[in-house]
Amino acid sequence: MGKRGFTRVHRLWSILGPSLLWILYLRWAWPVPSWFHGVPAGEDTYQALTLLLWYTQALPQGASPFFYPLAFAPQGLTTVSLHYTPFLIGFMLPWSALGGPAFAYNLLGWVAFTIAFGGAYRLTCLFTRDPLASIATGIAYALLNPAYFGMRTFGDHINLAWGLAFTPWILYELERSRRAGWSPKPLWRAGLWWGLAASGSFYALPLNAPVLMVYGTLAFRRGHGVSLLLRTVGLALLLSIPWTGAFLYAKSNEQLQGRPIDWLLWTSVNWRAVFRWNPYHPLQVLRHLPEEGDSPSLGLLLPITALSGILLTQARRVPTASPPLLLIAAIAAFLATGAVIRWGTPVSFPCPPWLDKLLEALWQAGYHFKPEFFEEPRLPDPWRNLLISPGLTLYALLPFWEMVIFPYRFLALTGLGLWVSGAESWSRLARPPIRTAIFSLWMLESLTGPGRWIPWPPHPHPAFATLRAQTPTGLIVDLAAVPQVRIWSSGSVLMAPLFHGWPTLSGFEAVDPLWVKWLTGRYGPEILAHPERLSALGVRYALLHILSPAWEETRWPGDRMERLGCFEAPPQPSPWDHPICIYHIPPRRFPQLTNMLLAQGWSGIEPWGIWAERSEAEALWIAPQISPALLELRAFPICPSPIPQRIEIWLNGTRIGAHQFSSCKEQDLTWEIPARRVRKGTNHLLFRFAYAVSPQTLTGGQNPDPRSLSVGFRRLWIRLVPPAGLRDVPR
Repeated sequence: MGKRGFTRVHRLWSILGPSLLWILYLRWAWPVPSWFHGVPAGEDTYQALTLLLWYTQALPQGASPFFYPLAFAPQGLTTVSLHYTPFLIGFMLPWSALGGPAFAYNLLGWVAFTIAFGGAYRLTCLFTRDPLASIATGIAYALLNPAYFGMRTFGDHINLAWGLAFTPWILYELERSRRAGWSPKPLWRAGLWWGLAASGSFYALPLNAPVLMVYGTLAFRRGHGVSLLLRTVGLALLLSIPWTGAFLYAKSNEQLQGRPIDWLLWTSVNWRAVFRWNPYHPLQVLRHLPEEGDSPSLGLLLPITALSGILLTQARRVPTASPPLLLIAAIAAFLATGAVIRWGTPVSFPCPPWLDKLLEALWQAGYHFKPEFFEEPRLPDPWRNLLISPGLTLYALLPFWEMVIFPYRFLALTGLGLWVSGAESWSRLARPPIRTAIFSLWMLESLTGPGRWIPWPPHPHPAFATLRAQTPTGLIVDLAAVPQVRIWSSGSVLMAPLFHGWPTLSGFEAVDPLWVKWLTGRYGPEILAHPERLSALGVRYALLHILSPAWEETRWPGDRMERLGCFEAPPQPSPWDHPICIYHIPPRRFPQLTNMLLAQGWSGIEPWGIWAERSEAEALWIAPQISPALLELRAFPICPSPIPQRIEIWLNGTRIGAHQFSSCKEQDLTWEIPARRVRKGTNHLLFRFAYAVSPQTLTGGQNPDPRSLSVGFRRLWIRLVPPAGLRDVPR
């Protein structure tokens, strides 16, 4: 073999060797034994497969794959608001047609994690010629990062794996451009990788912000900052704007609610969990299974040896090329702290008065700009005397930063910068035997055992057969007993209508519309105490998912609903691996009474209609579109009373009408609602009355009714009308 032939063989082996080793690692770590007949088990997996199944059904029928009418009914769900973009679903569609949904999903996971390994491998090769160091860094980045942690914890996060897969490639191109005097071609390629990452995961935009901060600063110092912004950032935004723009528009237009700020108490990085032995290692040595609310682990031996090498190079003043990566790692570690410092639980800290006032002002500013995220106008008691991170400022003042609700994901950049810098340091410091021992330890700790999986296609729950036997003329609502009963949204709930055929009021919790959030929160107890009110939305059946054995202690629903039956979980692993009881929600005795969801301040429905209790009552109206509307009331005041009763109606915070009753007679009232006051989806109505009094008080005890009543209604109705139709409305 000549010198040229030997060079070719060496190059071929330099590609095949690391690739084969990586395939062995990923095959061991991947939870599914067969790509065609299984998927990782977890609620987020079901979100991805729901979209894939829906696209497969909708496209041949000529229906829009971007609207899923089977969740959050009657409003429906815009699919671009979910975590899987049309770009990723489009990637999976041809493979699904070839080998089925499970094959397409597993293939996407393998591609994403392999891109991550290849990028970290190539990036490390820029800083060291030691192939073992590059292999060890590539494996560590791919398997000890928040995407794999999410897959093991939640069953999915392949979209996050896609977004993080291109981060080392972006760094690779920016570093090459920097070394070549900010050559434009690598800047274009960095923008291409960033755009591909953001096309699959919105998270790729904020997660790579530390990279832009550091390399952008370096470029501006050399007079090439504008070039980097135009080429890298500009191309990334150009490629990703169709998906990110659709996501942001749907979130705003559909009034979709993200996670509230209280989530940051448990999604800010838990530093006690970060530096520990790989919790998914097949060896039991130092094994620590993740607890609820834990963060991804960067390993134990990896960060110790990497930091040791970095400190030694500093002590011996050995020049290195990786300080920009270390700075990126430090910025990412700061961003990972989120809003509070956690060591297991959030760290308590007695705030001095001046700091407490500062935090109060910051919280009020956050509530002013983002009331849906901060929820309360003043600093809540659970947040007082906590060690608040300066990162809270970003959540209060920076637009869209509240979408970074899992800040611990920035640990991916922290780990990447730490390991690449550590690999370069040991390559410059140690002799080959010592380097081999260190990088072998890295590879040993990165070894990861498989997790849980379920067969595909999934086994439908036995309760679904009973539902399929009913004519699907209406909706269902999914409830969870945990043990208290509440309206439940999850990935398995999102997917279930594809198997039982009934649209559900529930959906996927991360994108709850405002009205569903209110039903699960402020109005939850009232609605569950009067489940018959859900019939105003067309709900006919309630599916009670028994997630706690103590649920019967709540004595819900009592005798308010008829139970059709309770069904045990399927014998095989399934997304619905718990008992389900089906209840029939009685239809309204007066279907023309209202098409609103009466939330708070109402009495029970009576043979003639319904009373408003107290001086305020609230209702929700779900508008299918933005259009002019009419509010129609048939009402009468509590009588006899010497004080004239008055009613005011407010829609979404704007007063649309008022009326004073001059007698006890029933009156028909109509008000116009301009289209600009109507929101697609959730519309909140507030009824205010001059007073409320009990019949017992009015009659001196002759009527024993103790309720405080204000106005009785025989009809509460909102109907959409074309703009021209408003001319004929009686005034």
